[in-house]
Amino acid sequence: MCTLTPKFPSKQQEWYSASTMEYPWLQSQVHSFSPTLHFPSFLYPLDDSKSHNINLHHMSLSHSNNTNSNNNNYQEEDRGAVVLEKKLNHNASERDRRRKLNALYSSLRALLPLSDQKRKLSIPMTVARVVKYIPEQKQELQRLSRRKEELLKRISRKTHQEQLRNKAMMDSIDSSSSQRIAANWLTDTEIAVQIATSKWTSVSDMLLRLEENGLNVISVSSSVSSTARIFYTLHLQMRGDCKVRLEELINGMLLGLRQS
Repeated sequence: MCTLTPKFPSKQQEWYSASTMEYPWLQSQVHSFSPTLHFPSFLYPLDDSKSHNINLHHMSLSHSNNTNSNNNNYQEEDRGAVVLEKKLNHNASERDRRRKLNALYSSLRALLPLSDQKRKLSIPMTVARVVKYIPEQKQELQRLSRRKEELLKRISRKTHQEQLRNKAMMDSIDSSSSQRIAANWLTDTEIAVQIATSKWTSVSDMLLRLEENGLNVISVSSSVSSTARIFYTLHLQMRGDCKVRLEELINGMLLGLRQS
């Protein structure tokens, strides 16, 4: 292909040719110019070239600023996400702490008397009531402990005296009398029974009948007196709503001994 060339010289070529033809000494001056000089051309005028370079520099700065701005935005978003996560964790921990604290207060409130539980006391009032209630219960416990010791001592003295009296009574029984039975209340539900007989007797059937009539046999013991009489000591306890009259109990046991 052939190269297209303009039919008419450009204004720059006309100016250059005319100048060198009329003033030949300019040709050497032109060639002596530095190669770094930029002459305006019809495609890129000098002013447009400078403007183009400035625009490129401005675009580069704008791109750099946009990149920095985006990085800053990402950093701000990351910091915001971290702060939000910490806040959510703190709120969850606080809810869990309050839930456990309320459960403890509920357990503490359940220890109070029923009258205080029905009042639905606030947390400060609950704590104040518990602080007052604990010493009261401590004093009540001490009082009940003293009462229990007194009752046990009284029962023990009474039982011992009755056992001595019954033993003396049985020792004084005439040997001609074959069988004697004595019974005494130890507590509201416990009975001590003493049997005196002149011969060894099997009491297993009698104990079985006692069990059938609602009496638990706690213990059984036997001994022999100086007069060769045999003594059985029974410790019985009533079950549930069992009702026992000592006279009926003694008569029933005597009947059982005679039949054995």
